[in-house]
Amino acid sequence: MLGSYYTIHPTTPIFISTSAGKFAAFLDSNGDRAGGTFELTRFIDPVVDDGAPRSLQPFLQHASTVYGGFDAGGFVTRPPLVGTSLVTNRTDKSFGVGLGVDVYVTPWLAYTVGAGYTYDVLHDVGIDDATHGFNAAGGVGLRVADARFDLSYAFAATRMNGSFVPPQWGALRLSVLAVFVRRFTLSAWGQTVERGGEGGGELGWYATQNLGFFLGGSGERGRLFTGDDVIANRFTGDASLSWWVAPRVRLSAAYTFTYTEDPDHTADDGSSDGYDEMEHAVTIGAALRFP
Repeated sequence: MLGSYYTIHPTTPIFISTSAGKFAAFLDSNGDRAGGTFELTRFIDPVVDDGAPRSLQPFLQHASTVYGGFDAGGFVTRPPLVGTSLVTNRTDKSFGVGLGVDVYVTPWLAYTVGAGYTYDVLHDVGIDDATHGFNAAGGVGLRVADARFDLSYAFAATRMNGSFVPPQWGALRLSVLAVFVRRFTLSAWGQTVERGGEGGGELGWYATQNLGFFLGGSGERGRLFTGDDVIANRFTGDASLSWWVAPRVRLSAAYTFTYTEDPDHTADDGSSDGYDEMEHAVTIGAALRFP
């Protein structure tokens, strides 16, 4: 379950006319976001409790998985001067489902396949968009000792308000996850995005079999928003922990800070309305492991 609060600060002023004259002002918007995810994962072969950190046991034992789940969420953005005839809240609701497999065909070679569907509804002044999203991905993983290298390709199709958006090239992704002395993890990834790219990484430390701590971050630049042909930048940093409170019950918590910069955005009337956005998010999760 995720909850967040964000503030949008315009980088160009708006002009307000009063009885005393006309003056420039920078008026921030703010908003809230919430969402939840439910997922089921089936290990094709049983995972054995061998004394390693519980969260790492499936990876260290080369466990093949079949998974499926759904998520739902939404946000509300409250712009300045809300309630006037030309300004209202910007709201969004979404729902998605997905499934996939990650199968080792040999101890050193794995294949991944996945597919998903999302439905999103966005409301704003002059905007009433209903979007259907379809995505599919496939890849190959190479295992070397306790490190795994994955190369995958994902393609998405979007149908907005009854018409398909012109298709894009999709995303090519390269990632690696390595475990050291069964206590430390290092992950890194990079992928293409439309007119740009993104990448990130994470360090993990399992202080005990049941308790782990993680620090990570990422950065991206490109066409980040569907239906908006602008170049934007986004940076994230996060800290999280994972705690098995019982052999089959895991709790997790994470804090994520996201900074988005859209300096090149141009409004329909040709004026610039670039902005900076800062978001603070807290995610709380629970996992149950069945025999």
